[in-house]
Amino acid sequence: MNLSTNLERRKQELMAMNSSVDVDMLQAEVESKYQELKDADSLVDHVTKELTSEFII
Repeated sequence: MNLSTNLERRKQELMAMNSSVDVDMLQAEVESKYQELKDADSLVDHVTKELTSEFII
């Protein structure tokens, strides 16, 4: 093998690793946003229940 072939193979390996890291980062971001959504949903439920109970009394 020559240097050019080795460099091209290494470039492909690094690009594959970069893509993998991108996917991992995106997955972590999706999980974070999903947790934020669940927290916001829970807060809305809590506030709705409090407001409903105040108006019922």
